[in-house]
Amino acid sequence: MNSLKDFDVSDYIKDGEVLLRNLRIENCRIAGLELQNIRLIRINNCVLENVTFQNCFKYGVIISESTFIDCRFHDTINGDKSYDGVLSLRHSAFTDCLFDDVDLYVCEESSVAKCYFWNCTFKNVDITGGIETGSSFWIGGTMEDLAYKVVYIDNCEFYHMKMQHMDIGAGIDGNRFEDIKFENVTVRGRNGGNIFVDCDTDGYTFVDDDRW
Repeated sequence: MNSLKDFDVSDYIKDGEVLLRNLRIENCRIAGLELQNIRLIRINNCVLENVTFQNCFKYGVIISESTFIDCRFHDTINGDKSYDGVLSLRHSAFTDCLFDDVDLYVCEESSVAKCYFWNCTFKNVDITGGIETGSSFWIGGTMEDLAYKVVYIDNCEFYHMKMQHMDIGAGIDGNRFEDIKFENVTVRGRNGGNIFVDCDTDGYTFVDDDRW
């Protein structure tokens, strides 16, 4: 792949935040914003294709009503855990995206809600904090070497995926898993009303833990 040009966000900065709204952004890189004292990035009603994000979201990101195609995320939201960042994904879709080497430590206002992930890869991901994950879909793709310690995962659906080497801590309720290959996956938390259809659960372990 040829090197991507850098996307200039200078025209979209206001009061220490980057606001991308009603844009189509493609074939570029958005990187290094944490060095510019950017507190927050807001992406609303955008289409992004073949975009690489790297070291942009140290303080937080809010994404809504947006579409991501063939994008790559290599990022940190307060990986050193010295403060609370924010992660909010709402009513957005991700297709053929890569989330690799992602380290997020976020506050209680964080959430993933009504999002779709088609054929996405999650690898070397560590997410901790007050994230409420609900009413979202993961179809195809893989999750590998993932730690996800959050408030709950509720009413989500997972189809035709491989999940391996995962450590999950959350309240798990009302989710559907279909055609999932589990390998060395441990879930710690509260468990209720989950459905497993045509799954290989030999590699799935649940540990009842009321901390979640």
